[in-house]
Amino acid sequence: MKNWLQIILILVVLGAAVGGGVAYFMYNKPHQDVIETTPAFEFTANNLVTELAADTAAFVAKAAGKVIQVSGPVRVVTPDNNGGATLLIEAGEYGLDDISLQMDSAYMDGILTLPAGKVITIKGIYSGHQYEDVLESWTVYMNRCVMMR
Repeated sequence: MKNWLQIILILVVLGAAVGGGVAYFMYNKPHQDVIETTPAFEFTANNLVTELAADTAAFVAKAAGKVIQVSGPVRVVTPDNNGGATLLIEAGEYGLDDISLQMDSAYMDGILTLPAGKVITIKGIYSGHQYEDVLESWTVYMNRCVMMR
């Protein structure tokens, strides 16, 4: 019986060591460099919303967590308290849809002074979407975004 307890104790210690090692490396894993990453997909804002609305599950399966590039007209820029900003790009046939871009605070040069209506290109990580039933509008969310020059 004593041998079984020793074996179990050894397995528990090994399991804790392996689990702790994996947790350590995942916690210290560097962020993906959006600027250097080639986008998996390139869209105009209208095309992105159209493709998302046509087959939401397929779009999410192919784009979730990936760097994508989007071009479209600026609707509004809202600074946040962390030195960054949220930028809305107008999308959709009737202008009710938005691409909401959480800008990377390290790359804010010229973002806060963008005029409404200016067409820009942004690269960032697709992080989700929301559909509003009442207005029948989409909002697509991207984070760690940088403006392409």
